[in-house]
Amino acid sequence: MTLVRALSGDVARVRPAIAVLGPLEVSGPDGVRIAVPARKHAELLVILAAERTTRSAGYLCELLWRGNPPDSALVTLQGYVSRLRRALKPLPDLRIDTDTNGYVLRCDGSGTDLDLLDVWSRDARAAVADGDIGRAVELLDQALGLWRGDALSDVDDVAELAPERARLDELRSELVELCAEALIVLGRARHAVTLLADERERHPFREGTARLLALALRDCGRISEALDVMVRLRRSLRAEFGLDPCADTVRVETEIRTVSAAPTVDAVTALYGRGDIAAVLDRAWRRSRRGLTVVTVRGAPGIGKTAVVEDAVRRHGGAAYFTAAVGGFGAQPLATLTPWLDQAALSGRVVPDIPTPRALAALFADITRETGRMVAVIDDVQWADPDSVRMIAAAVRVLRAHPILLLLTVRGEALPAETATAVQSLRAAGTHVTVDLAPLSDAAVAEFVRAELGDVGATAHPDIVRTSLGSPFIAAQLCDLVRAGRPVHGTGAVTAITEAKLGAVTEAVRELAELLAVLGVRASLGLAAAADGTPRFDEGVAELVAAQIVSVTDHTIGFGHELVRDVVVSGLGAVRKASLHRRIADTLAVSRPDDTASAALHRSAAALDSIDRAAALACATAARDALRRDAVSDCADFAARGIRHAEPGDAELLVELDCLAGQAHHRLGHYDSAAESFDRAGRRCAERDDRTALARTALLAAPRGVAGYFSGYGVVQTGSSALRARALAHRQDLDADLVAEVEAIEAADRAIHGAAGDLEVLADARSRSAPGRRSWRQVRLAEFICTWEPTTVAERRVIAEELEELAGHDREALATAIHLRRVCALESGDMRLVRRLSAEFTRLAADGGTDLAATQLWWQVMLAVLRGDYEQSRTLMTTFADGLGAVDGPARLLAEASLLTSSSIELWHRGRLREALADADRMAEDFDEDFAIVVAMAAAEIGDHERAMRLIEQVVALPGRLHGPRLVVRVPLLLEALLVVGRHAPDRRDRVVEFAAVLAPLTAGWGETLIVQWPGLVCLGPSGLYRGTARGMLGRAGARAEVVAAMHRARALGARPYESRARDRLTRWPFADTE
Repeated sequence: MTLVRALSGDVARVRPAIAVLGPLEVSGPDGVRIAVPARKHAELLVILAAERTTRSAGYLCELLWRGNPPDSALVTLQGYVSRLRRALKPLPDLRIDTDTNGYVLRCDGSGTDLDLLDVWSRDARAAVADGDIGRAVELLDQALGLWRGDALSDVDDVAELAPERARLDELRSELVELCAEALIVLGRARHAVTLLADERERHPFREGTARLLALALRDCGRISEALDVMVRLRRSLRAEFGLDPCADTVRVETEIRTVSAAPTVDAVTALYGRGDIAAVLDRAWRRSRRGLTVVTVRGAPGIGKTAVVEDAVRRHGGAAYFTAAVGGFGAQPLATLTPWLDQAALSGRVVPDIPTPRALAALFADITRETGRMVAVIDDVQWADPDSVRMIAAAVRVLRAHPILLLLTVRGEALPAETATAVQSLRAAGTHVTVDLAPLSDAAVAEFVRAELGDVGATAHPDIVRTSLGSPFIAAQLCDLVRAGRPVHGTGAVTAITEAKLGAVTEAVRELAELLAVLGVRASLGLAAAADGTPRFDEGVAELVAAQIVSVTDHTIGFGHELVRDVVVSGLGAVRKASLHRRIADTLAVSRPDDTASAALHRSAAALDSIDRAAALACATAARDALRRDAVSDCADFAARGIRHAEPGDAELLVELDCLAGQAHHRLGHYDSAAESFDRAGRRCAERDDRTALARTALLAAPRGVAGYFSGYGVVQTGSSALRARALAHRQDLDADLVAEVEAIEAADRAIHGAAGDLEVLADARSRSAPGRRSWRQVRLAEFICTWEPTTVAERRVIAEELEELAGHDREALATAIHLRRVCALESGDMRLVRRLSAEFTRLAADGGTDLAATQLWWQVMLAVLRGDYEQSRTLMTTFADGLGAVDGPARLLAEASLLTSSSIELWHRGRLREALADADRMAEDFDEDFAIVVAMAAAEIGDHERAMRLIEQVVALPGRLHGPRLVVRVPLLLEALLVVGRHAPDRRDRVVEFAAVLAPLTAGWGETLIVQWPGLVCLGPSGLYRGTARGMLGRAGARAEVVAAMHRARALGARPYESRARDRLTRWPFADTE
């Protein structure tokens, strides 16, 4: 063992063997300090611990002797290494290895404090992302406890390590602040104060630390000390740098200075007949103090959903973030979310221009920390845009422990599929409560009418009760008629009431009401006035208000209820409605040119589903803007509208609209729709002989995920090979970079699918590109994929490192490079580097979208299966399946393939692969022919050796030279299937050996490396296990030793299932013929 456990209270603390977060310490398994021979030896050990990967002797000499090594440095270094190895002998799981490239320190996950820091910080961030704040605090406390002083202090004068020291110092500050935020959420502000006070001493000018310390002090009731922290910070910044604190710091200070007593809760609702509902909402309000609580208030239109929510907010004295989803027109991208952001901005908070789930979660967390709770309302969820709801759900999912109350109102009917999936994710994020609003009782309506009218129209009161049908809205409308002296007997519901009110106004004012109805349920007064364009606008509004048709608040004019607006709109003829839409669109073009979504919707409505170039152009503009904001549902909708309005001969516009639609559908997981859109665009490009546009369309059709090809909804989605073929048919007429990019994608696609010609296409792409060219990164990425074999790890590692340098600030490109680097590290068994890179990928994936999040999840699944931790792998797969959402058939098939791959590996390890036989058979037919190998393995397991051998023969006979990604998919599993047949069917061993002879040469060079299949999310253990097996079936010398070496390799890496397989293999055919 390389670690000891020292108990601190009830928490087991892991003590690393080598600690460099402070002066160097080396400890044995019993916790006793191990002396390091001399200062240079200590420095070398610190350098090796910090570097984490193989470093050349020359590089190490440069660092040890600070750029001026003596002539004897290399020989001296060898002596240092030798003495260090003797000193580290008591630590069997920690060693200094020598390879052709130099020296490397190898150890398990707790060998050094840097490794523990990687693991705990990664897991802490993951716990925060899962909303498990308690677990996050535990992990962060352990991580921060690793520091005993300045990191790498023994080599603080080595310039080459300065970036690593700075990174570790910044990481320490980030973890302190993350831990403090979590402690405040958990109500442990005193602990947060202790933690932050020390951090402020280290970084007195760090505003984030000062803000958190002030908030923690406030929560402890130490208001004066909290203000003192803010005042000292302001003075220090001005004295040292001549700067004022940032806006966030000023806002926090203001919040602390204006702290007020907790609002008094009014237990009595002002609503008639809703006392039981108020009690339910009160309980939810109290529950939200302990964590995220989502309440859905459901009921028919006009039943009072909004009223009971507003009543609860009023009674609890809370200021809620309110948004009302809008049916009809005027909705911008992320329209449901935008009002929350506007309210936050008005309160002095910095809000993102283009919101992301991570930025939104950070904003909500700031609000809860500074104000003690966040209450947010989404009214009329049935009209919410799915993009907003998805983003809100992703944000609050990580805030499950925060005091947040989310109140939703929704009608009882079924929601649209996209919206339903998003709302379900939102409800699943926290404790969910559903409140169904029934019609009011006659007694409650009667009480309401008496309160509204008193003795006025007393004879009409029973008619109101009877006609309202328990709807408080209809009852209120009928009361308005009574007050106006109009009869209610025989009056229908909302339609008749609204028509009666409209009958009391002039024709010009009725026309104004029609304009307002087409504008939407609510609109700004300025926009309404500009669209009306008459000098008597104010008088008309006043008349509508007096008739109780609309109301005006905060420069906004709106109908009292959407039901009233619906009545006005339904009375309009198609031509009249279209003319109003056109007038509004013209007004928007002048007064709000940036409101592309509203302009597109009104232009589209004005066109009446006919050809209209202005409407098509407006929709294209809105679709581009929606895609930029990641409002992909809106993008798809605007593109579809634009296609309906575009002239058939306007090929350029139609190509753009189809490409926008294709990109949106890709992101939504609607692969069938994406393919149709890109295919249409490609055909139009070909028809007009626009070869450049055709090639660009082919590039857009390739999905964007990790490595350019991984899709968050499954595994392989590489775009349209037909599009690429049409584009490349004219390669001589195209820009060289454009051709190289298309060829790179084509080469990777062929390699992934085992098609011939990948290396030839790659060679052509390389000939057209070069370092520094736009296409070079894509070409190098394709080269990595095309050469993905166990024997090319070193070369691919160089490519991955180059890709990281080329990524710049592109998050997706950087994540791709880091993922590929950690794949190479895993293949090499360099678990220290795997942990370091995984921690970095986790940080990038926190706000990287579906692809990065899914890649990280499947990476965790792979490592769990590799360790034999099947419970964790199943939990992660369940998480993936639950969050899949409303995707189409191909996307769901891709997801099922991913799930089946990991679950079948578990069943294979357990000897129960037969349970996956039917699913694998279906996947081989519908998805990927290589699932036939899994079918062969399962058939061999159940004794159907004839079928197993037939399938093996079919796969082996597939055309093309087996290499690259398909090599590591097919060869190991084919050998496993042959092994099972050979064990249980001695009469078939001759045929087994024949196939083994075909496969064995393909394993040349396999040994210590692990088999990791493209796209880096399936690991099959040491490659030597399969080479040894193939050679064993052929009776080759040394085969047994290769399997023994693979067993030891698996044990050293913690790959228990493969260690067990290797041990079992040595006791049976072909190594011990006991069958």
